[in-house]
Amino acid sequence: MNKYASFALAFLLVFSGCLGGSDNDLVTEDNTVEPVGETDFTSLEKDLDNLTEKVNTLETLINGIDTSEDTLAELGCEDGDIARYTGEEWACSEGRGVTSEQIWAVVSEEFDEVKDRIDTAKDRLDEAREDIDYQYSTFTFITEDLYEEIDMIETEMNDLRDDVEEFWSVAYLMQLEINNMTAEMEEMQERINELENMTSCQLVPYGNCAGANLNYTDLSGMDLTGIDLRDAMLAGANLADANLAEADLTRAYFQDADLTNAYLYRADLTDADLGSADLTDANLYRAELTDAYLGSADLTDANLAE
Repeated sequence: MNKYASFALAFLLVFSGCLGGSDNDLVTEDNTVEPVGETDFTSLEKDLDNLTEKVNTLETLINGIDTSEDTLAELGCEDGDIARYTGEEWACSEGRGVTSEQIWAVVSEEFDEVKDRIDTAKDRLDEAREDIDYQYSTFTFITEDLYEEIDMIETEMNDLRDDVEEFWSVAYLMQLEINNMTAEMEEMQERINELENMTSCQLVPYGNCAGANLNYTDLSGMDLTGIDLRDAMLAGANLADANLAEADLTRAYFQDADLTNAYLYRADLTDADLGSADLTDANLYRAELTDAYLGSADLTDANLAE
């Protein structure tokens, strides 16, 4: 038996089942699935390992074949016998003789099929790797984009939180201001009520308080425009910054009264007593001062222009 016939015979024995192998051990299109993840990589690698193991086994068998012309004679085979490998050794068995060309034709076809299967498995393995690389890169891109969105949202939330805190700070200050104003208004109202109870007069613009006793009363900063205070008693009263424009102060008694910066534009002070009154910076422009008493009054920087 020549070298090629022995090699072909050995390969045929492998794929005919005599060497323990079967077609079920190879990867086929019917029992494979598209690789999606690491499990499919493992399956393909196992198939490649199985095919490689069979090829290695075949090479071992081929390397062990004796190519001398006396091989069959040494086995004691008779004419028409065929040498078969039992898995442990070569032995003779009866059979129909086959030419080396016929054997090689079958074996070469099996080789081509094995090669095609190996190439297919390798291609699928490469595709699976490319798919996983693409999925990983896509996941990485999506993750980075998501982190950027999260950072933007956190920045906007922080800005909004700062705006809210600033708003509450302003609101708190406004509330304090409102509370202070409310307290001042309540205090002023109490003063007005107290004065009204004491004098039965209305200390409002154009109010009627003629003859009222307002000695040492605090009327500072009040708007008393056009009020009627004829014959009123205002000794020692505090009228600083009070608005007494066009007020009727005829014969009013202002001894020692504080009229600092008081506004007395066109006020009628006929026969009024302003002795020792403090009229510093008071505005007496066009005020009527006929027969008014100003003895010892302080008229520093007072406006007395006609």
